[in-house]
Amino acid sequence: MNAKIILTGAMALLLAPVMAMAQTDNSQGGVGAVSSSSISVKAGGKTGIVHGHANNPIGAPYVGTNVFATTDGSPKSAVATAVTDANGDYTMKVPEGRYVIVLQEKNPKEASKEIDDSGTVQVVEKGDLVANFDGTREAYVSKLSPEMRKQAEELKAKNAAILADQAKVKNLNAILIEERADRKAGNIDQATQLATQITQGKPNEPIGWFELGADQIAAKKYSDAIPNLQKAEDLSKAATKPNVEVEAAALADLGEAYANSKQMPQAAQAYDQAAKIDPGGAYTYYSNESILQLRLGNIDEAATAANNAITADPKKPMAYYLKGQALIQKAGADSAGKVTVPPGCVEAYQKYLELAPEGDHADEVSQILQGIGATIPNSYHAKKK
Repeated sequence: MNAKIILTGAMALLLAPVMAMAQTDNSQGGVGAVSSSSISVKAGGKTGIVHGHANNPIGAPYVGTNVFATTDGSPKSAVATAVTDANGDYTMKVPEGRYVIVLQEKNPKEASKEIDDSGTVQVVEKGDLVANFDGTREAYVSKLSPEMRKQAEELKAKNAAILADQAKVKNLNAILIEERADRKAGNIDQATQLATQITQGKPNEPIGWFELGADQIAAKKYSDAIPNLQKAEDLSKAATKPNVEVEAAALADLGEAYANSKQMPQAAQAYDQAAKIDPGGAYTYYSNESILQLRLGNIDEAATAANNAITADPKKPMAYYLKGQALIQKAGADSAGKVTVPPGCVEAYQKYLELAPEGDHADEVSQILQGIGATIPNSYHAKKK
């Protein structure tokens, strides 16, 4: 594995916002007109609490919408006001008396329109009155125009589909977390099964195919991993907003799978592509490639990858060590028995010591340089035992 993929860089992108319901003149007066003669207000400072929830005909909350208590249905007679929050909820303190609670559309360009009202309600001292505005109820929907009812039904169906998809994504994200934990713990078969579930649940999302390929690499099933990692890369690249992190990680793992399958040109190409689309990770990709190629005994490929890592970030020491380790494999002896090494080997080791005089490999490198009769940089000091 060459990179971490965070959940928000992948599956969280599946979620979509809930659409809001537009209002027209036909939305006015949800319960009906209220006669001012039926309203009375008791004098004094006695108050009660009125609170509730407001949602539109597709069940989505009305956000930032005015609510007021009035004696005659007019905002000019309002005795208390509130604004719905992000959840469509509101609370206000209202003087004791009989009122209509009105939900009012905000429209800065013209006079605001009434969306719905509660009908006549009684507020008592220290009382707790619930006045909800449910746009999905038949009494409200029946007052909408045929066009508005059709729009409401279409949006409601879309909203239901979105909520169903959100539930699926939530479940798949939980599976994703479990799958990664299983791979980390060495439970590769279980991890592979879980990754397969993700690909089946969201076949057009690259993350599932990447995870499946990573599990197959962990199981050393490199030929199985290659098509899945390639699919992850293809899906990510084709997305409206390509996920560079997923794509680069898939390519890096693809390089590892190709290398272990002894397909060296394809491996080098995959690592090069990963570095190209994610330049910030180029040093890591090439260093990992060099380590892998050294482990596989591919000396020339390891040296090339180390050079690429040095080009990506010449100030980091590890790539110089890897280059030296690759080139030292080609050491020989001349006719006089003196050790000879390929060009660049000594320089790579010396540069490592200059950059990391107390690095993990410093003593090892100094001994190698001493053994081949090369100069040891003054910056190096042997570690005290």
